[in-house]
Amino acid sequence: METELYNSSLFSDANLVAYYRLENVNDSKSSYTLTNAGTTPFNAALFGNGADQGSSNTTKYLYRTDVLGFNTNGNNNITVVWRMKFNSLPASGTGMSTIFFALDPSSGSRYFYRPGYGNTAGVYTMSYRGITYTFSGTPSTTEYYYFAFTSTTGQVNKLYVNGELVGTTTQNDNATATNTPRFAIGASVFNAGSFDHSSCIYDDVAIFSRVLSQEEIQSLNIDIASGKFFQLL
Repeated sequence: METELYNSSLFSDANLVAYYRLENVNDSKSSYTLTNAGTTPFNAALFGNGADQGSSNTTKYLYRTDVLGFNTNGNNNITVVWRMKFNSLPASGTGMSTIFFALDPSSGSRYFYRPGYGNTAGVYTMSYRGITYTFSGTPSTTEYYYFAFTSTTGQVNKLYVNGELVGTTTQNDNATATNTPRFAIGASVFNAGSFDHSSCIYDDVAIFSRVLSQEEIQSLNIDIASGKFFQLL
């Protein structure tokens, strides 16, 4: 069975900055409570409840206007892990953001982490900082996917899908505009008032101020009976 981070040794990790079980807007580790935009409901998900954006979302997301204590110069060790089920898939030629994390100084360049999914002529992908994972056929709208991204102070970036490493880059994303939100689940913004919403259910979102190893990432996706981690769907 899959393991909720709350019931794993990673919940006690000193570098766990914020952790959202998404039973509600509360941070189960620290005090980084989320703001609920568009009245996102918390419905049955993989572990208890999760943030349910419905199937045609244009308003719902969860966010904060701070950077969770990270450096705004983009020079951070960071890991974000989350579970996600697609309520609906994007139309051809469109993309959606999943997690948006902008390290936003008061002036100068804004550094951001923005994994997102898209559909190009029937080909579905998950992308992060120049890494593209192509789904085999049409992604499931009934199963939960497990995603993780990591980035080092040297901007070495990795994307994992269901515990497997699917790509590595050294790309560093930045932009000059400053906007809110600076951390969001289910949306991103590059220009004020221009949001890119997803239509998913999110669960078990955690942010670390260190790079988790692949073994640690896989530890949340273990089939206890067989001792093997779940393979890519």
